[in-house]
Amino acid sequence: MWDKITVAKYQELYEIITDTGFDHEIDRDIQLLCCLEGKQTEHYENMLLSDLQQEIKKIAFLHGAEIPSVKPSRYFTVTGRTYKVLYDFRDLVAGQFIDAMACAKEPAEFITNMHRMLAAICRGTKRTWRGRTVLDYGAIPFEQVSEAMKQLPIVQAHATALFFCQLWAAFLKGIPDYLTQNRQTMAKEEHLMWTQALAVAGGG
Repeated sequence: MWDKITVAKYQELYEIITDTGFDHEIDRDIQLLCCLEGKQTEHYENMLLSDLQQEIKKIAFLHGAEIPSVKPSRYFTVTGRTYKVLYDFRDLVAGQFIDAMACAKEPAEFITNMHRMLAAICRGTKRTWRGRTVLDYGAIPFEQVSEAMKQLPIVQAHATALFFCQLWAAFLKGIPDYLTQNRQTMAKEEHLMWTQALAVAGGG
């Protein structure tokens, strides 16, 4: 079932899963079914309890189970365009880096901001006679890329976003020493980029 759920759909499901306003778990289950199956609340409320219990089995995978782990992607093909994922921070321009860190800053918003973080670390590509080339950041409007990322399978998107965050967490620990050791030889623009990135991430 996981392979049929997009980022956008999982964000809707996640909002229901984490909602503390339900009086009874059966109400939550009905809303999850409505979201997953695209049916109205009345469809389930008018069922015999035994039939509803059978339907609820469809969402058992959402309760307490983590999103399946797969290998992070190097490329995404979505809405007719191929994007390259940039895991090496040296490949990110300053604006791209700051956008990515702003989206990744709050762990509680990891799912909510996933499409925006992916948009910040991906760049569109195009085929040329020399092969596939990576477009400049911003060549495709950020919001357009962000909307496209909502259509990715959640399993693929989650693995990629999580891997990037793990790389960033490890890299973040070394930034202060890196800045201190290379302050004299580092270009002003590069030093400013890392300083801003550290501040956005809450380490400066």
